[in-house]
Amino acid sequence: MVLARVKNGQLELLNPIPEEWEGCEVDVKLSSADEPSTEELLKRIEALHAMGPTEFEPGEWEEFQREWKLLEDKDRENMRRIMYGDP
Repeated sequence: MVLARVKNGQLELLNPIPEEWEGCEVDVKLSSADEPSTEELLKRIEALHAMGPTEFEPGEWEEFQREWKLLEDKDRENMRRIMYGDP
């Protein structure tokens, strides 16, 4: 993600643009006030890491894996429909 601010009607970049973006069009949108800043996200991630590894109750991990598989299957089916135009 590239951050920028508007200054005197121009975009002022706050971090470098990735080289692979050269020649690409980009879509600029106003950041929502309810979206956390990059710094806030990094603080949240740090706090999560400080909590240590996730511990599951007996059977909870297996339930998570079943639910995850259902989501993956649904995503695959949706992608198949998009690619092949099936109803």
